[in-house]
Amino acid sequence: MVQVLSPSVGLGRIYIDINAPSMQRIKIAIPDFKNFTKDGSSPELSTSLTDVLSNDLDMSGYFSPMDKAAFLAEDDDALTREEIRFKDWSVIGADLLLKAGYTCIGQSVEVEVRLYDVFWGRQILGKRFLGKRDDYRRLMHRIGNEIIYRLTGYQGIFLSRLAFVGSATGHKEIYVCDFDGHNVQSITSDQSIALLPRWSPTGDKLLFNSYKDGEGPVLYLKDLASGRTKVVSARAGLNIGAAWSPNGKKAALTLSYGDNPDIYTIDLNGKVLKRLTEHWGINVSPTFYLFTGRDQNRFCLK
Repeated sequence: MVQVLSPSVGLGRIYIDINAPSMQRIKIAIPDFKNFTKDGSSPELSTSLTDVLSNDLDMSGYFSPMDKAAFLAEDDDALTREEIRFKDWSVIGADLLLKAGYTCIGQSVEVEVRLYDVFWGRQILGKRFLGKRDDYRRLMHRIGNEIIYRLTGYQGIFLSRLAFVGSATGHKEIYVCDFDGHNVQSITSDQSIALLPRWSPTGDKLLFNSYKDGEGPVLYLKDLASGRTKVVSARAGLNIGAAWSPNGKKAALTLSYGDNPDIYTIDLNGKVLKRLTEHWGINVSPTFYLFTGRDQNRFCLK
């Protein structure tokens, strides 16, 4: 048996059986956030904030957010341990209870969150978070990450972004979105074929291939901060499957100019640094792996 929750808060009754085919999810009750704004503005955030956080925790695989229709407690405005009627939450089977309220301050919103173990009536987390009102989803992702870290010791993934190829316009374009599929943003609009987006280690740049110039696949680099796009490799033949090095200063990709498709490393200006394979077969999809010592920046081929 492996203890899930931090022993420092005495929550040893929640376990994962490592011999079981799957873990038992922790039942968490998340009532609608209370609006503490003096003029009562932005009442819609009461449920919107709750819905985003519930979805995050559900998708993590650790938690099972409970149906609000099952809630019995009448302590809607209570946030502190002394005010909460834990028996009402225990009787419906909740393991954890998250109580929260928000205050709108201009274009910002401050959220106060308190997480309790229902069985012991102990507070696990108590913290205030400040973010932009119109970017409340990101604020909830931050709170979700804090909950995951507090309970498991591992960093959450809720602020991660995905890069993908979409064809909603009738052309294959590159898009990015939040990990839950929201906030979709178009990266290319070339009305052509864009493929194989690859995040930089710092998450602020993308390498991708495009056929927009009408020839073979050209390798481009998109700087998301500045919005600028530049050509990295436009050699005759293939320029595909670029993989970032761990330090973000070079990439490995397949080039076929002059002879067989082989793996090369290039810098971010397209200069060939080294030929890594020289074989009659087709060498594609290089991937860097992190090692320590002299083996740093070794790569693997598929």
